[in-house]
Parts: sequence; C-alpha cells; structure tokens
Amino acid sequence: MRKTGRTARIALCAGVLSATGLAGGTLGASSASASKPLTSITLGVAAGNGPGNADLAKAKGFFTDAGLNVTIKPLTGAGAEAIAGLDSGSLTIVESNVVSVIQGAAHGIDAPCFTGGVDFRNNLGADVLEADKAITKPRQLAGKSIGVISTNSYNTLEIDAYLAAHHVDYKSVHYVATGVTNTLAALKSGSVQAAELVAPFSQQYLKAGGRLLTKDFQHYLHTPLFACWTALRGWIGHHKAVAKKFIGALNRADHYYYQHPAAAAKAIAPIDGLPAVANLPGDAFTYTTAMTGKQLQRLITLSKHYGVVNGKVTLHQVYEPVK
Repeated sequence: MRKTGRTARIALCAGVLSATGLAGGTLGASSASASKPLTSITLGVAAGNGPGNADLAKAKGFFTDAGLNVTIKPLTGAGAEAIAGLDSGSLTIVESNVVSVIQGAAHGIDAPCFTGGVDFRNNLGADVLEADKAITKPRQLAGKSIGVISTNSYNTLEIDAYLAAHHVDYKSVHYVATGVTNTLAALKSGSVQAAELVAPFSQQYLKAGGRLLTKDFQHYLHTPLFACWTALRGWIGHHKAVAKKFIGALNRADHYYYQHPAAAAKAIAPIDGLPAVANLPGDAFTYTTAMTGKQLQRLITLSKHYGVVNGKVTLHQVYEPVK
C-alpha cells in the first residue's frame, strides 16, 4: 500500500481534541521550541502499511513544532527487525499491532505500548476477508488456506474469532503470510482460497467482482483491535517529555486530517507514493492515541484463548501509558 504510509480515516472525540488544546482552535500556532535544538527520534514502521498520521505530522511540520526531528524508517523484516532496531538504538519508537506486542511480552521483550495508533473498528478497507467465488459461506473455509499480512498476529486472531463464531474449526485453516502487497496476487492465483485485504487492494478486488465475506471482525472479538506505538520501557521511563511531544504531534495530525482531508491527502501523497485521492477519509483506518488498559487486557485474554500467544502475559508487560 505504501512506500512509507497508510491510507487513513481519522476520527477523534471532542475530549481528545480539548485535551490537546485543538478543539475550536487553529493548527497554525508557531512553535515554542523554534529556538531550541530539536530532539532526534527515528520511527520504525511497516513497509507497505505504515502510519499515515506520522507521515502527515512530518509533512506539515507538527513534529518540528513539538521540538522533534523525526526520521521515518520503513521496515521489511517485521517484528524481528523492529526489536533489533530498538535494542541497537537505531530505532527510537516502533509502530506495532497490539497482538505482536503481547507476543513479544510472552518472549521477554520489554517494549510496551505507550500510546494508541490505529483503532481498527469496523472499517471497510482496513481489514476485510475476501474469498474466491466458489466460497460463499464461512463453513466452506474449513481446511482452506487463508492469506494474511502476518501470521500469529491480530490478523489471525480476528479470523479465528470469526470462524469460531460460525462454528468452523479455526485450527483447521492454514494461514499463509503474504504481506500487504502480495495478498491480492495470492488470492487471484489460487494459492490461497481466502485472504485478508487492506485498502486500496480490498477496493480493487471488490471492483473486479471479488466476494466480501466479512468486514466486521470487531463484532466477533467484542473489542477493537489496535496498532500502537511502542518503545523500550527504559526509554519511555527516561523520555516521558519526548513521548508526550510525540503524542501531541500525532493528535495535531489526526485533527488536521479529520478537518482537512483533501489537503492532508495531498500533503502525504509524495511520502505514501500513492495518488492523493487514495488517502481520503473513509478508505481505511481510524487514527487515535486513545487506548485503554481494559481493551488491551481483553486482547491478551483472546490471544491466549485462540492460541495465538502462549505463556503468562500481564497488562503491565504490554501497556505503559505516558501521562
């Protein structure tokens, strides 16, 4: 989807906007830190599926206004590359899905979520399950191969819950990690019989006559899935002021995108490598820094229930909110 960005639909409640001083205000305030040295941080994001609001915060100067010099680095090696980057110091903050963070915690990796990133709540174009024309009902997925962005992650968790709700043995399906850009080709070639697609590939498949099995994964999980921003716990503890500035810049980007979608799409299109129209709200995701411990605890419980994660994991290992 992206060389360094995501298509996005951004929605924030009035409480979040008020908390960041944006409700009823303007976004053109000059930076109080303009005369101070910028703090350099490097963000690690998934190549082909990265965070559009971080792109926007960089493109519009919101990071700079907050006193941050941000470099966005696309990662092709998934979680292993991200953790290696955090450990070596080549990455400061990494965007990851919550289930991957839970998995990391189970293996002793101490890089918790410190703020929300994406709420995948009921967004057509975010994660949808498509199938070839021979499959019209969930029960026909038993024993089939299903393409997902990555295995043992929120991708498989949400499909497991969907299958279980339709009385399909979720353990019978074979998940194939196809990444973002190769999933549609795998579905068309028949190497998988169903696939989880993201925008703009999901829209392309529907326009070509593809079949949509479901888009409402949250209904089966009874909680939204999240991507979140993570860092080493030690870094979070010693750099809370920097983390707060980072969160504030994302909130500005979220608000700007919601209020000025066309201008935002145009601003990040050169970074995304996609036409500006592909980034209009409604395409895919809902960006928000809001996330609660209760929601993450539910995802820990579900991850254990479906066998995506084994071993003891506590909320403290997964969530270290910056206040």
